[in-house]
Amino acid sequence: NTGDLTLSAWVNFDTAADEETIIYQGTAGSETEVNNELYFLRLDTTSGNDIEYGHENSAGTDNYNIFDTNLSANTWYHIAFSRDTTSNSVKFFINGLQVGSDYSYTNDASGGSTGNMTTGADSSGADDFDGTIDNVRIYNRALTPAEIQRLYNWAPGPVGSWKLDEG
Repeated sequence: NTGDLTLSAWVNFDTAADEETIIYQGTAGSETEVNNELYFLRLDTTSGNDIEYGHENSAGTDNYNIFDTNLSANTWYHIAFSRDTTSNSVKFFINGLQVGSDYSYTNDASGGSTGNMTTGADSSGADDFDGTIDNVRIYNRALTPAEIQRLYNWAPGPVGSWKLDEG
C-alpha cells in the first residue's frame, strides 16, 4: 500500500533487540524501487525500547522516524500508526494515545510491488520479534485519533496467549 494506511496490533515482547520487526511490507535488503519497503514498524533500542516507523520512495530513499515510547518487556501494548498521504504525515499511538508529534515526510512510499506483508520478521525472515503479536488490523485509510482510541477501547488486550502450532 503506497497510500493512506492505518495498522494496529497488540504486542508483548519478551526481550528487546534493535530492529525486531513487528509488521513489514516490502523486500528487505534491496535498493530498487520495485523492492521498496512500503512500511514497517520495528523496535529501536538505541535510546530505550522505542518504535521505529519507515518507508521508502524512489530507489530506496529512506523515510524513518523513531517514536520515543520506552516500552517495557512482558507488557501488552496496543500500537497503531496512521499514514496520511494528503498531509504527508504519520501519527503513532500506544494504548489509544498519540505518542509525540506527527512525523512529517516529503515523499510518499512508492514501488514495493514485489514485496510481501509479514508480521514478526522482515521479508527475508530476519529481525525476528521476540514476543507475541496479536490482532493485527490493516485499514486502507488513515484512522482519526478518535477512531484509534475507540479501537483500543473496543478491543482490550489479550488476557492469555497459547501456541497452537504443536503437532
